[in-house]
Amino acid sequence: MQHSNKLLSAFEPDQLKAGSIHLKPLPALFIRPSRDLGKIEMDQFARFPFPLRHLLRGLGITDYRAWDLLSYLAFEKDYANALLDLGYQDGLAQKVEIRSFLNGD
Repeated sequence: MQHSNKLLSAFEPDQLKAGSIHLKPLPALFIRPSRDLGKIEMDQFARFPFPLRHLLRGLGITDYRAWDLLSYLAFEKDYANALLDLGYQDGLAQKVEIRSFLNGD
Protein backbone atom coordinates (compact mmCIF):
# COMPACT_ATOMS: atom_id res chain seq x y z
CA MET A 1 0.00 0.00 0.00
CA GLN A 2 1.59 3.27 -1.09
CA HIS A 3 1.19 6.43 1.01
CA SER A 4 2.61 9.94 1.04
CA ASN A 5 3.98 11.81 4.01
CA LYS A 6 1.05 13.47 5.81
CA LEU A 7 3.19 16.22 7.34
CA LEU A 8 2.74 18.37 4.25
CA SER A 9 -1.01 18.46 4.76
CA ALA A 10 -0.44 20.37 8.03
CA PHE A 11 0.76 23.43 6.10
CA GLU A 12 -1.17 25.84 3.96
CA PRO A 13 -0.32 25.64 0.24
CA ASP A 14 0.83 29.29 0.33
CA GLN A 15 3.39 28.46 3.02
CA LEU A 16 4.86 25.71 0.86
CA LYS A 17 4.90 27.87 -2.30
CA ALA A 18 6.56 30.79 -0.52
CA GLY A 19 9.63 28.67 0.02
CA SER A 20 9.90 29.31 3.75
CA ILE A 21 9.27 25.63 4.41
CA HIS A 22 11.51 23.28 2.50
CA LEU A 23 9.57 20.05 2.44
CA LYS A 24 8.53 17.79 -0.37
CA PRO A 25 6.31 14.71 -0.55
CA LEU A 26 8.04 11.51 0.43
CA PRO A 27 6.44 8.38 -0.97
CA ALA A 28 6.26 5.34 1.29
CA LEU A 29 5.37 1.73 0.65
CA PHE A 30 3.99 -0.35 3.52
CA ILE A 31 4.21 -4.11 3.26
CA ARG A 32 2.57 -6.11 5.99
CA PRO A 33 2.89 -9.85 6.54
CA SER A 34 0.06 -11.85 5.04
CA ARG A 35 0.00 -14.15 8.08
CA ASP A 36 -0.09 -13.39 11.79
CA LEU A 37 3.49 -13.78 13.04
CA GLY A 38 2.20 -14.98 16.39
CA LYS A 39 0.46 -17.90 14.69
CA ILE A 40 3.68 -18.84 12.94
CA GLU A 41 5.35 -18.77 16.32
CA MET A 42 2.62 -20.95 17.80
CA ASP A 43 3.45 -23.60 15.21
CA GLN A 44 7.08 -23.52 16.34
CA PHE A 45 6.55 -23.51 20.14
CA ALA A 46 6.91 -27.28 20.55
CA ARG A 47 10.31 -27.14 18.82
CA PHE A 48 11.81 -24.67 21.29
CA PRO A 49 14.36 -26.03 23.76
CA PHE A 50 12.78 -27.12 27.04
CA PRO A 51 14.41 -24.34 29.13
CA LEU A 52 12.98 -21.69 26.81
CA ARG A 53 9.50 -23.25 26.85
CA HIS A 54 9.69 -23.46 30.66
CA LEU A 55 10.74 -19.80 30.94
CA LEU A 56 8.01 -18.64 28.57
CA ARG A 57 5.33 -20.61 30.40
CA GLY A 58 6.59 -19.02 33.63
CA LEU A 59 5.94 -15.63 32.01
CA GLY A 60 2.39 -16.72 31.27
CA ILE A 61 2.90 -17.61 27.65
CA THR A 62 1.01 -20.73 26.68
CA ASP A 63 0.20 -22.25 23.33
CA TYR A 64 -2.61 -19.70 22.94
CA ARG A 65 -1.53 -16.42 24.59
CA ALA A 66 1.05 -13.65 24.23
CA TRP A 67 2.43 -14.72 20.86
CA ASP A 68 3.52 -11.21 19.95
CA LEU A 69 5.90 -11.18 22.92
CA LEU A 70 7.11 -14.63 22.00
CA SER A 71 7.84 -13.55 18.44
CA TYR A 72 10.24 -10.91 19.78
CA LEU A 73 11.99 -13.24 22.20
CA ALA A 74 12.40 -16.49 20.35
CA PHE A 75 14.16 -16.28 17.03
CA GLU A 76 14.89 -19.96 16.77
CA LYS A 77 16.23 -21.23 13.46
CA ASP A 78 12.92 -22.75 12.31
CA TYR A 79 10.98 -19.61 13.24
CA ALA A 80 13.48 -17.35 11.49
CA ASN A 81 13.28 -19.57 8.40
CA ALA A 82 9.48 -19.41 8.49
CA LEU A 83 9.66 -15.59 8.67
CA LEU A 84 12.11 -15.46 5.78
CA ASP A 85 9.88 -17.70 3.69
CA LEU A 86 6.82 -15.61 4.51
CA GLY A 87 8.67 -12.40 3.60
CA TYR A 88 9.84 -13.89 0.32
CA GLN A 89 6.36 -15.12 -0.59
CA ASP A 90 4.76 -11.80 0.39
CA GLY A 91 7.36 -9.96 -1.69
CA LEU A 92 6.58 -12.12 -4.71
CA ALA A 93 2.84 -11.57 -4.20
CA GLN A 94 3.38 -7.78 -4.19
CA LYS A 95 6.07 -7.74 -6.85
CA VAL A 96 4.21 -5.39 -9.21
CA GLU A 97 3.52 -2.83 -6.48
CA ILE A 98 7.10 -2.99 -5.17
CA ARG A 99 8.57 -2.62 -8.66
CA SER A 100 6.25 0.32 -9.39
CA PHE A 101 7.26 2.01 -6.13
CA LEU A 102 10.99 1.56 -6.78
CA ASN A 103 10.62 2.85 -10.34
CA GLY A 104 8.78 5.94 -9.10
CA ASP A 105 5.59 5.17 -11.02
